[in-house]
Amino acid sequence: AVSEIRRAGSGYGRSGLGKGEKVNVEFVSANPVGPLNIVNARAAAVGDSLTRMMSFAGYDARSEFYVNDAGNQVDILAESVYARYRQASGEDCAFPEEGYRGLYVQDIADEARKLIGGEIDALSPQEAKTRLKEFALERMLAWQKRSLAAYNVEFDAWTSEKSIRDRGAVEDTVERMRAKGDLYEAEGALWFRSTAYGDDKDRVLIKGDGDYTYVTPDFAYHLDKLQRGFTKLIDILGPDHHGYQGRMQAGIKSFGYPEDTLHVL
Repeated sequence: AVSEIRRAGSGYGRSGLGKGEKVNVEFVSANPVGPLNIVNARAAAVGDSLTRMMSFAGYDARSEFYVNDAGNQVDILAESVYARYRQASGEDCAFPEEGYRGLYVQDIADEARKLIGGEIDALSPQEAKTRLKEFALERMLAWQKRSLAAYNVEFDAWTSEKSIRDRGAVEDTVERMRAKGDLYEAEGALWFRSTAYGDDKDRVLIKGDGDYTYVTPDFAYHLDKLQRGFTKLIDILGPDHHGYQGRMQAGIKSFGYPEDTLHVL
């Protein structure tokens, strides 16, 4: 056995068990509104190790980070940076009640003043917030990538929620589910009949004000992964998302994929 191990070297134990099956392992996927934390570190360790082991066992396993760069949280980040930017100029600008109060927000505002201050000052408040959102997201994502690289975790793909939305994938996904007869309207909202696929209750996809709920772009994202040729999806979620897997499993079944397509850790 020792001789065999010495001959094989770093390839000892490698197998063709997975037969080249395409597996997507999504993990960390932290919102780009703050630095990574210990929960993200745990997910990174588990996800990266799992991807490496599956590749070693003959799967075509790819790691992926889903960047939540659309929606309310990044808007709050923009409002927070804008407030700190104006306050640093001596202006009386109220800080948003739900704003991010970490010192990194002030750092981003200071950096924006140095690098694009002239551009920002020439814009209307709303235009300035939009530009600062772009600037802040670039800085936060770069910070997260540096942290992960220092932790020896490199992702095969970084997928932007904004890009999913911009190309109309969310609307296409909703229409696909509607065409299958899985949607209905009630109480002024559009609902997914997820109980038909084993979920404990039906889920709202589009609220009465026309906004998507959190799960709707997630459905579009998971369908996107499947359309890229992955036959097995593995999501590593935080403990606060434990109840999320029922609705995601229902969505995968609605799309017509087998029951064991999605695995949630």
